[in-house]
Amino acid sequence: MLSIKPDRKPDPSTGRMLDDYWGPSVKLLGDMKFLDRLRLYDKDSIPATAMQKIRLKLAHLPFSSRIFTADNAGDHAVPPLAEN
Repeated sequence: MLSIKPDRKPDPSTGRMLDDYWGPSVKLLGDMKFLDRLRLYDKDSIPATAMQKIRLKLAHLPFSSRIFTADNAGDHAVPPLAEN
């Protein structure tokens, strides 16, 4: 979405070239204007190809179907104590 290209590095085991996002990610997070870029980003005009990639990545993540709110999140994090 921010058009940051990955570094191409060879895989030590196979020798094939792989996309390495670590270096560009560190550089992006170290940018002094990064927060401003996020705040001013036009989220309504994200390219369709970027949205497809995001949906594919999110489809394979193990998200819980339950949604916790701030007032009941603590109830689920700590089991209730047994009363004597």
